[in-house]
Amino acid sequence: MSKVGVGLDIGSSGVRIAAIRQGRRGAGLVAYGRVALDHDENPVEPADPDQITATVKLLMKQEKIPQGMVCIGLSDQRIVARQVDLPWIPANEFATALPLLASDLLPMPVEDSVLDFLPFDEFVDDEGARTLRGLLVAANASFVEATVEAVERGGLRVDRVDFGPLGALRASCDPTPAVAEAVLDLGDSGTSLVVHEGSRPTFVRVMSQGGRAVTELLATELGLTQVQAESWKLAVAGMWPTMSSQDQQRTHEVLDRAVAPLVDEIRSSLAFQRTNSDIRVSKVFLTGGAAAQFGLDLQLRQALQTVVVRATPVQRLGAGLSKNAAARLQASEAETATAIGLALAVAA
Repeated sequence: MSKVGVGLDIGSSGVRIAAIRQGRRGAGLVAYGRVALDHDENPVEPADPDQITATVKLLMKQEKIPQGMVCIGLSDQRIVARQVDLPWIPANEFATALPLLASDLLPMPVEDSVLDFLPFDEFVDDEGARTLRGLLVAANASFVEATVEAVERGGLRVDRVDFGPLGALRASCDPTPAVAEAVLDLGDSGTSLVVHEGSRPTFVRVMSQGGRAVTELLATELGLTQVQAESWKLAVAGMWPTMSSQDQQRTHEVLDRAVAPLVDEIRSSLAFQRTNSDIRVSKVFLTGGAAAQFGLDLQLRQALQTVVVRATPVQRLGAGLSKNAAARLQASEAETATAIGLALAVAA
């Protein structure tokens, strides 16, 4: 009997939903939808609970989402994810001990947080103590609870909450690579970087710059409002073939300056990762709504001196996608990665 998983990717600029059905031919995308969240000239924090509820209701009405287990993904400045070393503790005692172990490692009160720990290595330290190395994820408890309640008011019963960038990793990368790979999830208000080896995240960094920061710099460069600059940014790829060589050069110069701060932060993050682990990333996958920005893959390729490609999560599914999902899939395929990865987490 086939199993269905539903992934709900809640971002600052939109909410995406994907339904995956696991069958004999493997996983297949049977439904997909996206609703943009309201933006004004001064966009603020991610959507409030009422907006999330209304958006989920709209998605459920528009799309034919089959019943299945639901995983929602969160990626926000109120979520901390970092690699840590913790003393080894028996598995049946670990959940109880985690708040005490993590209390000095977080920039937030542990009693107000929801915690998770994903171990990926075990070793004996220099003092002979058995040690676990892994990814510690902490989120503000009231933020998580409010989001789950908002989604359930919209008509979905939440079975699991995940760190959104791990969903993007799950849908994009080879689970058994011979070398380290990275996933860059480029959102509207932030960018997450996850380096992994064999699907084990070994380095995570969440950056505050995203597609919105690029739009703001473009608005300044071109003397436009943010709404006009966003429209211009999205239209560049289509206009490019009709531009004169002079206009193409001017466009490249403007885009390079606008993207430079984000590219520099990504380059610095990967340099820090390499210094601390002595492992070089051999390939970078771009996911998220800003991944399709014109020329970004080329700029990153030049800056990082490594292979940079846009993720193709749908093509990685053994059963592909249904006709209904294909008709609804109007966004860049890289934009679907987190929702698909979240659905895969509960459809396995």
